[in-house]
Amino acid sequence: MKQNLLHDEPFLLVASQASQRRYVSCIPTEILTRTFSLLLPMTLAMGNDYDAVESDCTYFLRPYGSHNDLLNVSRVCRDWRRVCLSTTSLWNRIWINDDDISSYRAEVFRDRSGNAPLEVVVRNDQTVKQASTSRSPYLRQPNDVFMGPIFHPLLHLSKLFPHGPTRMKTLRISCTFPIHKSFAISTWFSNPAPLLESLSIGNNRHGIRNINDEGTSYFKTPRPLFGGFTPSLRKLSVDSVEIPWDSAVFRNLTLLHICYYMDSPEIRAVGKVTVDRLLQILSDCPFLVSMKLENAGPIRSTVAKENTLKLPSKIDLPLLTNISVDSIEDMSVVKTFFNIIHTRVLRHCVVKTDTLPLDDVSDIFPQTLEFDPRLRLCNYLMLDLHPVCESIFAEISHVDGLDKGLQEKLGHKTISMFGLIDDAMRFGVMVELKNGLKWDEEVEDDRDEEAFIRLSLSFLRRFCVNPENIHALYIQSSEIALRDWPYRGIFEILTNVHCIQVWNYEGGSIEAESFTSFLFDEAQRADAQDNAVACPSVKMLIMGDVNFEEHTIERLYAFLSHRKERKAELQYLGLCCCRGISEEKVSSLRGLVKLLRVGLDEPDSDLETLN
Repeated sequence: MKQNLLHDEPFLLVASQASQRRYVSCIPTEILTRTFSLLLPMTLAMGNDYDAVESDCTYFLRPYGSHNDLLNVSRVCRDWRRVCLSTTSLWNRIWINDDDISSYRAEVFRDRSGNAPLEVVVRNDQTVKQASTSRSPYLRQPNDVFMGPIFHPLLHLSKLFPHGPTRMKTLRISCTFPIHKSFAISTWFSNPAPLLESLSIGNNRHGIRNINDEGTSYFKTPRPLFGGFTPSLRKLSVDSVEIPWDSAVFRNLTLLHICYYMDSPEIRAVGKVTVDRLLQILSDCPFLVSMKLENAGPIRSTVAKENTLKLPSKIDLPLLTNISVDSIEDMSVVKTFFNIIHTRVLRHCVVKTDTLPLDDVSDIFPQTLEFDPRLRLCNYLMLDLHPVCESIFAEISHVDGLDKGLQEKLGHKTISMFGLIDDAMRFGVMVELKNGLKWDEEVEDDRDEEAFIRLSLSFLRRFCVNPENIHALYIQSSEIALRDWPYRGIFEILTNVHCIQVWNYEGGSIEAESFTSFLFDEAQRADAQDNAVACPSVKMLIMGDVNFEEHTIERLYAFLSHRKERKAELQYLGLCCCRGISEEKVSSLRGLVKLLRVGLDEPDSDLETLN
């Protein structure tokens, strides 16, 4: 009888389930806690990196799934519930939205967080989403229609935390601000914030004004903000919100982001910081790492000279790594500002202005702004020049084992440099210059091509500290830009480039007519001299997404023929996603180089797909 019972299938099933329950219950509490923590959404705190303030760009990101996962786990069994409720750090990230269930979920997390410091985000996702879908039916999906009532998220915030941000270490607000007298949100911001380390506050309309402008406005914070008590604050992002420039929040920062792009006349009047006040702020932030100004100045002071702050002659910012200034103001004011800032570790620098000075890069970057000394070790350059829009974008990096990778992998394991660079990049510097008046305007009127060429070449001399170390050059630009590139001047500076890649990988196909013309002209010049070789340092050439015409192929053929005749044939020629090349042309090119790869697929495709 006992033997039959052991072989009874229902009994075995129950025994197996009991065994599984015993097995799960044997998992150590530390492992369960670590596992449950993986269900949490990513931290809400901003970093000090260049793109720290861009982390909120996916506006409709809703980590409700992460929050619901944690709530569901806490209901699985008694043991798991005990672990969840006893670990207050699992509940310290609170998301407050404008739907009807947000406040309940946030309240549960608040109550279960105990006394743990909180990370709180406040957004009006549903309001913005409804405004967007009402204007464009293409954005509307059946599952996207929210049927519940809408509540202002700041109302939820003030009810959940009636005493202000006393427990918060991170606060990110991205919503509109009501101006009704019955909802005095300013009083909430008058409370002290002793633990607050990261603050992002933005008046986020996203087209709501077109639907219902009544009852919303730009937000003017109380004076003093947070009672003047934010001793721990290090990261601050302000977007279309007025904060007094002498506020205590502008002290001891490592990240400073100020943005004003609203069309409200009130915010235009107060939103830009004068150069003297901005320099005072930087004097109070000696450990600043990142600074980003978007339509926020600096501007000249409009008050009487005797009432302005005295400009310091020098402000040392030894940790300042990232600078971005997007301004419609006179470039001379920006240059005055730059002349006083001193840093020796610059890695990211963006300057966008409607009055971009040409001719010499020193008119934009004074010698007080020095790049990270590791720039001298860099061996890879990505360059994008746009003479029409008068813009320059460059990234220079140090890639481990670059020369070895070019020799052993290019053409054998990868068709382009993309597969070599990404994984081996150890250090990089990025610089971007844009003329705001001409950006995105494909016009050729009223431009000084020669002045822009002088600017581009002076930029390369300043940016490429040791040009002989640059062994790989990636030319990325549109066709309209490539035709006006100063190729000869570039290669007179970069005299030791081993590999060139021409590829507008992010912007569609190109014809590369001007580049092949440059190669052809260099071959003709070298043919006129005994034993001269065109582009003698170049050993490898990659062209991607090029629409070849008959004459461009002939120019490329002439260059390769010249190199072979001078006993300096290219080691590798890679043609990926190119069009207009017949099998006959491929055969003729194959005889001019040591290794030819023609890829019809994407650049990271397997070499088995190559001819």
